[in-house]
Order: sequence, then C-alpha cells, then structure tokens
Amino acid sequence: MRNHMFRDCLLASTMIAGAAIALPAYAQTTPAPAPQGATSDDAAASTTPALSNTPSQDPAAAGTAGSGDIVVTGSRISNPNLTSASPITVVNAAEIKLRGSSRIEDVLNSLPQAFASQSSSVSNGSNGTATANLRNLGDQRTLVLVNGRRLMPGDPVSTSSAADLNVIPASLIKRVDVLTGGASSVYGSDAVGGVVNFVLDDQYEGVSLDTTGGIYNHNNRSKRFQSLSAAKGFPAPSGQAFDGTQFDINLKVGAGTSDGRGHVVGYMGYRKIGAILQGDRDYSSCGLNVPAAGNEYVCGGSGTGFPANFTLQARDGLPRNLTLDSAGNLISGQSLYNANPLNYYQRPDKRYTAGFLANYEVSSAFKPYAEFMFMDDRTVAQIAPSGDFSNTTTLNCNNPLLSAAQVASFCRATNLLTDAGTVAGTTGVPAAVFLNPDGSTYNRAAVNIGRRNVEGGGRQADLRHTSYRILAGARGDIGKGVSYDVYGQFGSTIFNEVYRNEFSITKTTRALDVIAGPGGVPTCRSVVDGSDPTCVPLNIFGAARITPEALAYVQQSGFQQGQTKEKIVSGSLTFKGSEYGVQSPFASEGIALNVGAEYREESLSLEVDQAFQTGDLAGQGGPTLPISGGYNVKGGLRRTPGSARQRSPILPRADGQRWFPLLGLQHRRFGHLIQGRTGLGAGPRHPLPWRVQPRGACA
Repeated sequence: MRNHMFRDCLLASTMIAGAAIALPAYAQTTPAPAPQGATSDDAAASTTPALSNTPSQDPAAAGTAGSGDIVVTGSRISNPNLTSASPITVVNAAEIKLRGSSRIEDVLNSLPQAFASQSSSVSNGSNGTATANLRNLGDQRTLVLVNGRRLMPGDPVSTSSAADLNVIPASLIKRVDVLTGGASSVYGSDAVGGVVNFVLDDQYEGVSLDTTGGIYNHNNRSKRFQSLSAAKGFPAPSGQAFDGTQFDINLKVGAGTSDGRGHVVGYMGYRKIGAILQGDRDYSSCGLNVPAAGNEYVCGGSGTGFPANFTLQARDGLPRNLTLDSAGNLISGQSLYNANPLNYYQRPDKRYTAGFLANYEVSSAFKPYAEFMFMDDRTVAQIAPSGDFSNTTTLNCNNPLLSAAQVASFCRATNLLTDAGTVAGTTGVPAAVFLNPDGSTYNRAAVNIGRRNVEGGGRQADLRHTSYRILAGARGDIGKGVSYDVYGQFGSTIFNEVYRNEFSITKTTRALDVIAGPGGVPTCRSVVDGSDPTCVPLNIFGAARITPEALAYVQQSGFQQGQTKEKIVSGSLTFKGSEYGVQSPFASEGIALNVGAEYREESLSLEVDQAFQTGDLAGQGGPTLPISGGYNVKGGLRRTPGSARQRSPILPRADGQRWFPLLGLQHRRFGHLIQGRTGLGAGPRHPLPWRVQPRGACA
C-alpha cells in the first residue's frame, strides 16, 4: 500500500512540477490568496509555497543534476487538509455547480458524514428549515459558520435552534469546509458533531445571472408494490410521473474601487420548488409493515380510519372492535386508513435572498469589512388528514344519530360508565346516571372513536421564516508580526406558522354529544344548554359524509409566531514569533500566539394561540407552550499553534515513517471550563516536499 501511496504522490507532484515549469516566475513569486474566514495560521500556510527538502539546491539546477529528485517550488492548490491536524472535507464551487442542486443541504447530505435532518424531503415533523447534521449526532450539535463566523439560529420552535441553511447564497459559495474531528475542543459543545464553514466569494468581479431548472420523473411500473397496495384495497399510481419542478435564478454583481483598495459583491436570488406527494410513487403509496409470516412486506394502515372505527372498553367476550360497512351498518372489525398518499415527499417552497459583502483597505492597519444577508422563505408541510384520534372516549346513549343496532352494541350494560368513571363490566357495578337539560336521565358508553377527516384534506403547516444577518468589523496589521480582527454581528429570524385542517378536540366532543332538540331535530347539547350556540352535530355513524357546516365547526386552525436573536462582539490579536526569532528548534517557522475574547447573547420568544397552548388540536400530541428567554456567553481564547510544516523528525518508526510533533496547544475558556488540544502527525520518509497530516498524504 505504501508503494501505491508513493506512486500517487509522485504522479501528483509531477503534475504540479509541470505547472511550475510552465509559469516559473508566477509560481515562485505570487502567493496563493488566503481563503476567507481562515485563521491567521491558515492564511499563513496557504500563502507560503511548499519548500524543498534540499534547501541548498537551486530548483533550476535540480532538474539537470541527475539526482532524480523532484523539487516542487510552489503550489496554487489550496486545501485546508494540508494545514489541519484533523481531516477536513472540502466541497468547492465547481462540485456544487456540477451537482445541479438548488439546495445546499442536498449537497451536504451526499457526504458520508452528513445525515438528512431538516430538509425539503421532511414533511411530518418539519419546522420549515434546512439544517446540517454531522455524524447523526443532531443538528443542535453541528455548528454552521459563514466565512468563519456563526450563522444565527433558524427557528424558535425547534428544540435545537439549529442554523437555517436557506440563508446561504449558493451562487456566492467558493467552497464548503466540513470538519468532524475534534471540533468541540475549539468551538465547544455546539460542535460535538462537527463544523460546516461556508466560504463566500467576496472578491467576485463582473455580472452573473444563473438559472437552474429541474423536474423529477418516475415510471410507476413496479408490479410488486402495486400488488401490495391492491391486496389492502389501496389505490396505487401507474405510468409516468413528472412532478416536483424546481426553478432557481440568481444574480450576483461584483466590482472593485478604482484604487484597488475596496471591493463589494451583491446578490439576489429567487427559488421555487413544486410539491411531490408520496401517493405519486408506487413504492411509497402505502406504508409497509413487517410481515407476520413469510418474507414479503404488507401495506399497513392507521386505526383512525374511514369509515369510523369504534373500540369498546367492555371485556365481556363480545366484539370490541367495530366499524361500518359501505351502507353504514355496524359490523365487527376495523377499517384501516392509508396515511401515505397525502404526505409530501417534497415540500413546495418559495424563497427570496439578497445581500452584499464589502471590504476596503484604508491602510494596512485598518481594513473595514461588512456583510448583510436577507432571506424570506415560505413552505408548506402537509401530512395525512386530521380526525378523532380516539380523542373522544364516550358517547351518550340517547344520541338520536345512533341506529338501534349501535345503541344495543355500544350501550350494553357491560360497556356503560360508572360513577367512578370506569366501565361497569361484569362486576355488577351500576351504571352512572346523567341528566339532560329537560331533567330526564341517560347513560354514557365507553367508546373510543377513530375517524379520519377525509372531507377536510391533509393537515398543512404553512411555515414562513424571515432572516436578517448584519456584520461589521475591521482587521489589520498594527505592528511587525502583530495583527488584529474585531467585529460585531447581529442576526435575527422571524417565524410565523398557520396550521390548517386540524380537528378541535373540544368542538369534536361537543359535536358528538347530540340530543333531540325542538321538534326532535338532532341538536348539540351545548346549543340546548347555551354553553356553545354555534355547535353543529357531527354525524359519523352512517354512510353519509360530514356536512360542510359540521366540518367548518370542528376544524380548527392554529397560529404561532416567534423570533430568535443573536448578538456577537468578538476580537482577537495574533502575534507571529517568526518576526522576532521566537521558534521551536524542531520547526521551520516561528511560534504564533492568538488571544481573543467574545461576547455572545442569544434570545428566543414564541407566542402561540389558545388552540396550541391548551393542546386542543387533535393531531398535535399535546400542548405547545409559549416561551421567552435568553442567555449570554463570555469567553476568551488563547491559541498557540506550532508550524504547519515540521521538518525535524522525532520518534522514528520501523514502518518507514517518522512522527512529527504538531507543536500546537489550543485553549478555550468557556465560563469555568478550559479545553485543550494537541496532537502528532506522520509522513512518509521520502525527499518529496510535504506537509504534516494525520494521514501522511503528499502535497
């Protein structure tokens, strides 16, 4: 394997050497530009050409000396892996463009260390954002940076408050650096999973208008999946499907000042994505369950079905699970509802972005810069219709909507409620007696109802996020080998949600509690006693569908709105010891010191309406409570990195490699916690120029 590795390195170095011969003066005298957002150490490493292992030999003479050594005088290829003790995955702009994706989260999710979390393919449980989730440790443990600085939280409802990748302008991305090893020692618990740094091109010049379009196509011709659906009586699509259209248009404009000291880049973008339903694909038109016997899957379904399912509490040996046939007659069994078809495979989405990046060199000691980013995104997450998910558990036995057979089955003596709220059963405990508004008495039966709202359509969460990010700062050199970088940043995300087509538990309970009103007309008890004059009876006990009037009464919308804010003030000072001869005897460069301090303040507020707050929405699984609060962090950083290229080997190994110390120790003080990091790297024993990396690769 070492021979293969050496050969690959040799070939790579040969190509680099060829480039150097073609442009000798340029390669030796012009340093590679430092990547934006890099630390001072990264910048130093990326601008310094790789040195020969035979420093006393002239590079021009080396090619004719007959020694066989290949000398690389420099490289225009900038790769963070060459200066990092931890492996970094780099996705550059060309790779993003070739992928043709209008969503940057799709590009990240194609990496092996990234897992899909919040994205356009999530509908049930979506908060409308797009997040990064490295090593599947959760998006709350993945830190997202833009040019090396934090991106603000993206959603006040999410428990993670992870950054929303929709804010990132894809047209300006120069590269994406993904770090998964040891990031938490530098960035804290926010980066246990890793760090994703989006490096934007703030030096672009010219005008560019890019458009991207796409559409999904699938031929629904799977006999296997279609037969599984047919076996349960569920419909399945067939033939060609063209859907999920995507359109993305981006404009960017960049220009420099006439004196060459300043630069500004502006951008605008619009994106529209069409919906794809799970019911549009034969392989997802039903939910698959593990078979009870055999090797083939079976289509499953929900017990909240159509027609309604009734589950009795009496354990008297008689049928407890009852449903209705097509004629509305009560029969034993259960109807299953296929909850898949109305779920979104891809959410419809509409997004607007705009912003700018600017910088100007007033002097070498004062180089101000500024960034502004705006995003407005609106998407709809749709899942299966709402209904009575056994939210109601009793029925009054004098309900005029019940047939005689239903009364006989539901209200048998063993299924009636007692004064203790339990079921009478076979113990002989008498049933409880309830009073009607006219003074007459009645009994109540213990019946759990599962009835799907097929008339109202899918539940829809209409989600909107509007984000702002403003940053201003300055950097410069204030002395020999001494530089600084200080900035302030403000970011905010405004959130609004309208949740539609949900059932109200309170109204459903009232609409099912029906008695004979004036003239024997079925009327809500709450109308007769005056507690809710607007109630409309809900008839789910026959073959007829729910009336529009009843549907309008029991359906309930929910509203939420909130905001997150983030404020950061940060500054750092870097000292390069090489300018003063301060260096390790084992290193070719001097020791550098970076000290800094940062103040970060984050706040969150969420307001919800009564339906969310009381848990009255049937399919939400519980209440959503309002919240308001915040916190602040005061921290300091001291970083003492050693040379990126160590040249004096120590700790020789028998396998032909030698260990080289990465003489760097990083300290981060977070409250009362001090974190540190150091390490060793190894490289092959060969006269080729190289930089120390944990994997010993060549540069």
